[in-house]
Amino acid sequence: MTFQRITHKGMLDTTFRTGGMLAFYQLLEKIGQGGEAEVWSAWDTQSECVVAVKIVRNTSSAFSYISSMQFLKEAQIIKRLRHPNVVQLYDFGEMSGLRFLVSRYMIGGSLAMRLKSGPLPIAEFATIATVLATTLDYLHVNAIVHRDLKPGNVLLDAKQVPYLTDFGLAREIPMGSTIPMHTPEGTLPYMSPEQFRGEQLSFRSDLYSFGVMMFEMLTGELPLGGQIMLALHQQNTNESIPDPRSVNPSLPSGLHPIFAQLTSARPIQRPENATSAIHALLTALALAQPVEVPNTLAFSEMSVQDYEQFIQQSDSLAWLSQIANQWTPSLPFPLTLTDYMYSSFAAVKAAPISVTNHPRELDVLVFGALRYRSVQPEQIDRWWASMEPNAQRELCWASLRQTHNDDPYDALVSLLTMIMRLVPTAPLPPDIAARLEEFVRLNRSPLSETALKVLLHWFPASPITDWNTTTNSLDNLLAATAASNSPLGLVALHAISSRRSVPAIRILIASAAPPQKTALLADVWRQAGSLPTELPLALRLRTAFYIGRDQLFKRWGSLLVNFACISLGCIGGITLVVHSTFRNLDFFLPRRILTSLGNGLVFGLQIGLGGFVAWWIAERLAILKPWWRGILATVLGGVLVAQAFSNMHRQFLDIPPVSPLLLPGGLVFAAGYTLTGLLRNWRWRAFFIFLSISLALLGTWEIALNSQLTLDVPYDPLIYLADDSATAYVLALAFAAFAALCMLLPQLARITQLRNKAKAILEQTLKSASDSNFPKT
Repeated sequence: MTFQRITHKGMLDTTFRTGGMLAFYQLLEKIGQGGEAEVWSAWDTQSECVVAVKIVRNTSSAFSYISSMQFLKEAQIIKRLRHPNVVQLYDFGEMSGLRFLVSRYMIGGSLAMRLKSGPLPIAEFATIATVLATTLDYLHVNAIVHRDLKPGNVLLDAKQVPYLTDFGLAREIPMGSTIPMHTPEGTLPYMSPEQFRGEQLSFRSDLYSFGVMMFEMLTGELPLGGQIMLALHQQNTNESIPDPRSVNPSLPSGLHPIFAQLTSARPIQRPENATSAIHALLTALALAQPVEVPNTLAFSEMSVQDYEQFIQQSDSLAWLSQIANQWTPSLPFPLTLTDYMYSSFAAVKAAPISVTNHPRELDVLVFGALRYRSVQPEQIDRWWASMEPNAQRELCWASLRQTHNDDPYDALVSLLTMIMRLVPTAPLPPDIAARLEEFVRLNRSPLSETALKVLLHWFPASPITDWNTTTNSLDNLLAATAASNSPLGLVALHAISSRRSVPAIRILIASAAPPQKTALLADVWRQAGSLPTELPLALRLRTAFYIGRDQLFKRWGSLLVNFACISLGCIGGITLVVHSTFRNLDFFLPRRILTSLGNGLVFGLQIGLGGFVAWWIAERLAILKPWWRGILATVLGGVLVAQAFSNMHRQFLDIPPVSPLLLPGGLVFAAGYTLTGLLRNWRWRAFFIFLSISLALLGTWEIALNSQLTLDVPYDPLIYLADDSATAYVLALAFAAFAALCMLLPQLARITQLRNKAKAILEQTLKSASDSNFPKT
């Protein structure tokens, strides 16, 4: 609240709107329009208070009329006036295309607005008239003529104390003198005859306007019903102002002579000052109690900024107390954004606020904050923590009942978030549940999602593992939302699954399109772990097949990498075994190498396919329980491995296998890959692959050797390793070790990548620490 002229250029958005900025003033609401001037309430971001901003655009004669010199002169006049009932000018400025004045915001509106409801009671009239009289005399003592006294230029605070404003036409006149006015300026119904004719102007011209205004305050209407201005009537008829009792018979007698003197057509016959006229009026009104007037001495001892800060805090608390005494959450909220910002001003400044005058003061503060979202969240939290749970709940329900779908979404979400903090100890009122469901059906994120979360918070899922067949009021909403093709549908689907609601699933099936039905049930199965047995068996089987297919064939890239690694291990192992079976001592003979590689590639791929199938089913087919998944993976993979080794016997050795060992050996071989799919620890994966392949190869080889001694037709092993045991064991273990290593290649690559990343971060940290400890000079 400083008195300085500011000029901003290139910073103006001429389309004024709530939230827009004018210099450092954030516009709140348009609160008035006068000619080409707009009046906005605004939040002063520097002083943190509500102010009034009068804006005049450079689009009409109004702008040229209020010249830059007049603008500056008005500011200088107000700056010179130190009276508690003169509205202080905080700031003024010029920007490209407009000029603006910033003054204190008056929560009580204007006296003109007050008079729309009828004449003032005698006590209220006495207070307002006395304060205005002392203020007017103060102006005149300081050589200022207002020239535009009227109810519209008298503003009221929360306690209905009047303040004089709008010094745009004010002039400085030395005491006891007059000045000529070549053109009439002012408001016609309140103009004195000399002001209307553009003649000599003096302090008594203000007294005439003051008399007309007091007549209106006591009667509720202008003299002569406002059909003709009093000054013009006096000029034509030489008649005085009508008796106020002719309009308001309840008034006492003896008032007419006082008004006739105040509004005399001859300035010399008017009183010397406003205070003497008021004393005469109060005597005629026979008031029982004295009228209090502001202490101008106390005001003069404070700085303007300190006084304005003090008076605004006091006034905002008074306004808050008035609203709290009149309002309950069941009634419509009476405050506009500006009114609420003003009422919360002192509460925000205070730390912490004491709300002992009325229990509803906290309700007003929190209700308005939820509605307009105009206070910092930590401030709301402080107020919220001071409220009883029942009061919190009552306030939230009342606030929600007064919302509209076109309210700002951030304010609605803020309210719903606050409701989420309530403990659901009481049933949710039906109209509140319906309002929340309406928000959900709007399908507007994040409003709809938050509303759905509130409903789920108030209707939590019961802690049961079986499917719930009890119908709930949420079932229809959840099913309809889940069937919608929106992000909110996933939230609703998750709620159906967590609540294990059979009625919701039935509604979902009935409302969903056929192509979508299986996919939705699959999502329910994934989250709930099963489907209710109440559903048809065919539908459950179709859903299970859909889930299994999705699990098996997703992430093709990962499947190809693992197939390549498993096949590489088997190709390497078969190549090594085949290479060692040649009796030629030339180990690097090209024919020997090519033959080994060819057979290794052909049969290694077949064996690798069996190992891959075992890993694939065990790793991916999560719809089955681990035991069933492991058995299925081992059987299918083992059969493929056994068939691959059988093919090797026929095609490489040219000996059809005659042995019951191939299938058991294939199952043991595949079991290692099954365990790899079920386990997540890479060390255990390597161990079981090595163990299963070693057991499969060496076990069938040992049994086959023993069968040569006991059977006429000996068994065939999975693969013939070597003539001597040492070489056979080396080959089998090398096969197993290489296969285990290849299976872990993706995991090792990820470990290496993470290690390199960690190393880079560590090096960067050490470098930064070194640079900070040893700065360059």
